[in-house]
Amino acid sequence: MASFQVDNVNTSRNASQRMNSSNDTDSTNTKLSMELLTVIQITCYSVIIVIGTIGNLMLIINLALKRSRKTSQYFILNLAAVDLLTCTLSIPFDITLLVLGGWPFGRVMCRLVYPLQTVFMAVSVSTLLCMALERHRAILYPLQPKMTGTVIKLVIFLVWAISGGLVSPYAVALKMKDGECVENWPGNDPRYPEAFTLCVFLILYLSPLCVITAAYARVGVRLRANSLKAELLVGTSRDKNRLSKSRTRRNIRIVKFFVLAVVAFAVCLLPFQVMWMWSDFGNGQKWKHFNTLLTFANVMVYANSAVNPYIFGALGRRYSSCRCLHRPRKQTPRHFKRGTFPFCGFCTKTKKNSSVNRNLVSPAGSTSNRSTSPIEKGNRHREKQVNIQLESMV
Repeated sequence: MASFQVDNVNTSRNASQRMNSSNDTDSTNTKLSMELLTVIQITCYSVIIVIGTIGNLMLIINLALKRSRKTSQYFILNLAAVDLLTCTLSIPFDITLLVLGGWPFGRVMCRLVYPLQTVFMAVSVSTLLCMALERHRAILYPLQPKMTGTVIKLVIFLVWAISGGLVSPYAVALKMKDGECVENWPGNDPRYPEAFTLCVFLILYLSPLCVITAAYARVGVRLRANSLKAELLVGTSRDKNRLSKSRTRRNIRIVKFFVLAVVAFAVCLLPFQVMWMWSDFGNGQKWKHFNTLLTFANVMVYANSAVNPYIFGALGRRYSSCRCLHRPRKQTPRHFKRGTFPFCGFCTKTKKNSSVNRNLVSPAGSTSNRSTSPIEKGNRHREKQVNIQLESMV
């Protein structure tokens, strides 16, 4: 994800070096505050690297070991890969720059690192957009054929390709100057960086979030209608009624986790986007607390990569747990008569195939052991078919 350049981050530090001798005390205080801010930033980055790397690795391994993956799981796997690259590439680069205070990676890396960070941000929001559109298509148009694995992989490839194309002007504008990696737009015209910042805000933040909000709003309305419709299914069979209710509850649960991931993305990137807009279209860098606010904005951007795997990991646990809810419970045989003391009933319990069971005949002429009834066998068979349909649902 993109971050402010080193010269922007060190604006206050460079300004303090130009102070005269009458402001030595203020210069010392500014230096100490900047060092403390750097220590806090490095500490937060280190915690995010550990938590994010562990969470994303576990999520990737869990999804990669599956023989067959659902459509949404392909997008979750792509998002986890982006977050893992952010934790293992982007953040260590920023920590190195904070420690060394310069750009030691050369001209090629200058045009690669910062644009790559922006590409990661673009792929993240594009993946969330694809997940919202996929849920919208699956719930509002359930009779349409599902996307195949080849089509999903092609969509993911296009997401990466388009994200790289959008960031390419930024890569061209970067160059080395006095040992620093800085932007060099044509003619040093300030309208170019302003236009790029505005495009990043509109294309990679505001517009996708608006589309995602509209998609999930329509999905929510449809799920609400399906839920009310399932409550009114009185004349249908028990299996169809249970299948409809379970499908609606499952879709609601999945959409809730997806919406939570979108909210986390919007909240974590909002301060960062505001700082960019304020820096390019206002006088934000003249504010004395600008660097402090910028530091925590960068931390929140990277924190999103550590939050996502645990959101979707919780969704995976709910996937596993919801199967147990629909599994038919085995009723243990009662070995004592109702209303008697259990210990006495246990001492006088009978075996299944004993002669006593054969003598226990109901007035209608059927035996009391209902496990051998053809009706019960038919009900168990239908329950197994319903459970198979529930496990195969998206």
